Amino acid sequence: MAQLSVGEVGFAGLSLARRNPKLVLQWAVVLTILNLTQGVLFQVIHSNSDDVRQITMAFTLLGRLGIAIFAVGCFRLVLQPGSRRWAGLQFGRDEVRYVVAFFLSMLSAVAGGVVVSCVLGGALWMIASLSGHVEGLQTALGVVVLIVALGGAVYCGVRLSLVPPSAFAHKRINLFESWLLTKGRFWSLFWTLLAPWPLIVLAIAPGHLVFWLIERPAGGLSGLLLSGVPGSIFSTASLVATPLLALAGAVNMLLMFAPAAEAYRRLALGTGDGSKAG
Repeated sequence: MAQLSVGEVGFAGLSLARRNPKLVLQWAVVLTILNLTQGVLFQVIHSNSDDVRQITMAFTLLGRLGIAIFAVGCFRLVLQPGSRRWAGLQFGRDEVRYVVAFFLSMLSAVAGGVVVSCVLGGALWMIASLSGHVEGLQTALGVVVLIVALGGAVYCGVRLSLVPPSAFAHKRINLFESWLLTKGRFWSLFWTLLAPWPLIVLAIAPGHLVFWLIERPAGGLSGLLLSGVPGSIFSTASLVATPLLALAGAVNMLLMFAPAAEAYRRLALGTGDGSKAG
């Protein structure tokens, strides 16, 4: 049975960044362009529409598509190291499949948590009803059901976390493969996926600090984003902080998505170079 090393798998993205500094810079350039473009689009849409839901939905979709490009780029680096695509990035069927696989796995995880909480909640409610203490236990029952729902969703989410790299490797979405591969490995995979997050938070801190320090006299970040002034996206704060955040973002993309791909490579494809994926 293949084992998962939290250090090796959890920080697989950091290893990729150290081995591919040129790729990190290329990704940072792409992220800088995407971030500036997104900022301009935000201000254009905001100046022509006050519908917060419309703006939120548009940027959620754009953000997810952008993340898909880099997530699949990570999968490509890990599972197809010989790929000759520029910086491992493109937008095509693999990226669309990633978005679908991501949402299916997340919806399935939430559904799993809801089902478990409903079953347990129903059983506890029945026991409380039979004992005649329903009114006194309503709050406690609600808290227990909520905790169980969150725990069930996290458990299912970790068990289904290999669905996106699996979809990339096999060109089809298979929820059951991830569930089978992660059997008996919940805790090792949980800590593996959680391990890089302190670094992810630390990586973006300098850029946000610079942004806040420069922009504070003008009303802070919220004032910049909501000002509706097209020129603000090219302010000193934006021009200084955006490249820093893009560089951190490039490293963070590797930190976030490489562990799942590396875990899938080890569990499904063995410990080779991943060339079997196609």
